[in-house]
Amino acid sequence: MRDPRATIPSLLKLNHSAWKRLDWDEAHQRESLDVLIQQSWYNYRHPLEVLEAHPEVRSAVLEYGDLTRDPAAAIEAVYLELDLPMSEAFRQRLCEQSPREKKHSTRFDYSLEEFGLESELIRKQLGDLFDRFGWDDADEERRPPREQGAR
Repeated sequence: MRDPRATIPSLLKLNHSAWKRLDWDEAHQRESLDVLIQQSWYNYRHPLEVLEAHPEVRSAVLEYGDLTRDPAAAIEAVYLELDLPMSEAFRQRLCEQSPREKKHSTRFDYSLEEFGLESELIRKQLGDLFDRFGWDDADEERRPPREQGAR
């Protein structure tokens, strides 16, 4: 799971760019963006609801910030939670790759405001998930960095 204040504008930017290249008119683009915003609420909630409805299914939910801060530890925690064996060779590979992955940064530039969204709307729609995953505005350390540039 990742802070929706990062994922939603990223999704919208990706689609908006494609639609502009397809020469969609502004009204059609706006309508489609609005559908994607509404669909985002579902996309955040539905997988968790399904997992909660089926406790017999082994599952693990990983917070994106944990993955980016310490990829090796995050993946190892998932293996532990799922009671999966991890070979020493794989553990070693994770430890070797982890510093490289921590340095990775994307080069996209987008914002909520670009799509007429406000952080508070997202917080209102997904407030329980903000509490569960620590995405609260007051917790700056857990907020995803703003992604910049063009890939």
